[in-house]
Amino acid sequence: MSLEETKKIHFVQFLTEKELKGLTPRQIQMLTAEQVQMLSHEQIQMLTHEQIQMLTAEQVQMLSHEQIQMLTAEQVQMLTAEQIPIQSLPSASLVALTPTQIMGLFQDKDFLRKLSKEQREELIQCLSEE
Repeated sequence: MSLEETKKIHFVQFLTEKELKGLTPRQIQMLTAEQVQMLSHEQIQMLTHEQIQMLTAEQVQMLSHEQIQMLTAEQVQMLTAEQIPIQSLPSASLVALTPTQIMGLFQDKDFLRKLSKEQREELIQCLSEE
């Protein structure tokens, strides 16, 4: 990988709040999984509701557990079923959500039905420890 290619990949970690919020829907969707993973916790929280909705399922699934935990309850509510294919979400990622974030997912009335038995058990265990 050339230095120029590396700079193109790593630019996201240097975006200011104004620059980040100024990204267009097309620019958001063109971020690679690697670039999404480079977003800091602060940058994750700076994403607008519209930008959260523009993330692809692949981008959302590439978020680290720490990044997932940084999503606000409002941001979690902006995620669609297509962005979070609950059935394929690893239990570890599901339990990385905070109780407030999980309540955001309950806005989808079919949320529990979409979970596997293992996911439900992990979620119940996680919530009972809170």
